[in-house]
Amino acid sequence: MSLFSRSILVITLMLTASSRVKAENQPSWGLSATDLISGDQPQATLEARERQKKETLSWLRPDRYDLQLNPLTDSSEKFWREVLWAIALQGALDPKIEETLSQIIALAVTSESTPNEPIVKRALQVATGIYLANETEPSTILKERFLQIIEKSPDPRWVAMALSALVTKEPRSNNVSDWLNTVNLRFPKPQNTLLETTLKDIQAQIDYITIPPLTDLLNWQIAPNQAQIYVFCRPDRRLLCLAVLKDQTGRFVYQRKDLWSLPLLTRSLHGLRSQFEYGQSPSGIYRIEGIMPRSESTYFRAYGQFPLVKVFLPSESGSQTLPNQLNKYQTLLPPSWRGYFPTEQTFWAGQLGRGLIRIHGTGEGLDFFASASDRVDSYGWNPALGCLSAAEVYDQNGRLEKADMPKVLRAISQAASGRIEGYMILVEIPSETKKPVTVEEIQSLIQDSADNSQIIKVEPNQ
Repeated sequence: MSLFSRSILVITLMLTASSRVKAENQPSWGLSATDLISGDQPQATLEARERQKKETLSWLRPDRYDLQLNPLTDSSEKFWREVLWAIALQGALDPKIEETLSQIIALAVTSESTPNEPIVKRALQVATGIYLANETEPSTILKERFLQIIEKSPDPRWVAMALSALVTKEPRSNNVSDWLNTVNLRFPKPQNTLLETTLKDIQAQIDYITIPPLTDLLNWQIAPNQAQIYVFCRPDRRLLCLAVLKDQTGRFVYQRKDLWSLPLLTRSLHGLRSQFEYGQSPSGIYRIEGIMPRSESTYFRAYGQFPLVKVFLPSESGSQTLPNQLNKYQTLLPPSWRGYFPTEQTFWAGQLGRGLIRIHGTGEGLDFFASASDRVDSYGWNPALGCLSAAEVYDQNGRLEKADMPKVLRAISQAASGRIEGYMILVEIPSETKKPVTVEEIQSLIQDSADNSQIIKVEPNQ
């Protein structure tokens, strides 16, 4: 199996209910003696990286994405999944790639029953990423196709994706109200959760809904005797988020004299909103329950070499801790935050079937994702397909230079009396600075006295 095929297999298994994923969902609540030991990685050497890059680019030869040479059929689904994955990784290197994407998503415009639906869905995801990535010369052909979808497609799922792409690209455009009016007139009662949540999400974005008091959230404990991680992000998920931690007694965790913190990236490779499959990590409450074991070599590129922290959404199978009714879910939030739509994202994402979100590192090279370098301050934290990504960097000889997953695992374990267990709440903090959330910003909001904090010993980063 080629390195590129292995990467595809990893990503597929990460987001589908395969027998392996089910097996890895068996409870593993604590760390073993070997979980934090690092080793050299042959797949991270310069030679292996270059070979992987070459294999990826081989899928972007013009004959590969030519629909006349490779028409969409049931038997060609695997082929086109591989082509679309390569496009997502490398971007539209040839204008003909955008033409191909446009031709595929055209099937979403008028058909009551979309032929080759899995490929159309993947093409819409990839087209969104390509459309959002090009800031200087946005794709006219893709924009026109998105407009056709919101104006003509009978399928509210495709309309939701196209509308989201248009508004995400131009949130302050004078055309936004026209796009919303078009969709609302065509679907006055959407009766489709994906479209309904997309409309609410967009409305919350353009209305500048005021965020409730952050001090209320910081002083709140979701459940007694449970560790709790806060992940603070900006609305622009290309910027790094910041995680801080409380122990089981509700005290913030400090490392020496400093507030324990860790940068994480919650960006979707495709730039999709949280309600969509492969979208960015949703805002709201998650349940932390155990770890997945250290990755085998087959899974190294997607996950890195350390165990993954399992986090669950409401309604996701595998955990019954979070309520699957909205009114009960709201009671897990402080009163001032109940009814604030952005913190409902995890609830609706779970209702829509999202799941298998993890906190994990990455074995991929820093230049493997073409879009990873468009934000200097998040370079090294590769984007994921819905998960929270921790830094994991290797030198040209495959030796580990930096890894934040040991820090995550050790801190949660110590804060939860030896178990990887608790809650996580992700929240977006708007800012005019367009800079990542800082430790100083959060520290200034914490009202705890020096006696209301726990000093824990966390080993230095590797």
